[in-house]
Amino acid sequence: MNLGELLKYKSQEGVRVCLLVWDDKTSHDNFFLRTGGVMQTHDEETKRFFKHSSVICVLSPRYPSSKMSMVKQQAS
Repeated sequence: MNLGELLKYKSQEGVRVCLLVWDDKTSHDNFFLRTGGVMQTHDEETKRFFKHSSVICVLSPRYPSSKMSMVKQQAS
């Protein structure tokens, strides 16, 4: 039994199971295009796996912060 199956099983037993997964904007899963994305969070795959179950799976967008940026801007 893998983790996803365990979460589905526990939710069927009455345990509230909620997942918050980073929504990688570079990942796509549709008829024409299927990419894993830069962060490789498997967000689209995870959402599809739990689609018709009692597990609540929410994709949360991740926006870059100017404070945490790897590239610093120089003052002019």
